[in-house]
Amino acid sequence: MALACVIVVHLILQRCSLGYQIRAVGHGLKAAKASGINVSKILLLTMIISSGLSGVAGYTLLTSIHHRLLRGFSPGGGFLGFWGYGYMAIAVALLAKGRPLATIATAAIFGFLEASSYLMEAAAGVSRYIMIFVEAVILIAIVWLYRIR
Repeated sequence: MALACVIVVHLILQRCSLGYQIRAVGHGLKAAKASGINVSKILLLTMIISSGLSGVAGYTLLTSIHHRLLRGFSPGGGFLGFWGYGYMAIAVALLAKGRPLATIATAAIFGFLEASSYLMEAAAGVSRYIMIFVEAVILIAIVWLYRIR
């Protein structure tokens, strides 16, 4: 389901006038407004689409893996309780630089790091917060490399 959503979003962004307007608003509000795009309408539509996709992701996770509604099903806790699926999705999108097809690879990397953190904790007794630190270092290093380039 996630791959289908990625392909649909990619097609919308690359082949439709709505995708052109979304990309134009994302690149510059003043330029998009000067070219006649209704910026507030596009921003609202983009928020509706992204929140709908987030809802589909949560629904898929809860119905396919957990088979029930759970309180606090997003990972995190302790002093790093903010690092749940939502903030991880922001990091994935940031590393993909807004390209839907690139989110597949970056999500796979973060998913691998998340899954291996639980395995490291169970097998070797290493705290999973070490892997969260590694994810943060990777994110900061890539953003820094983007900034240098």
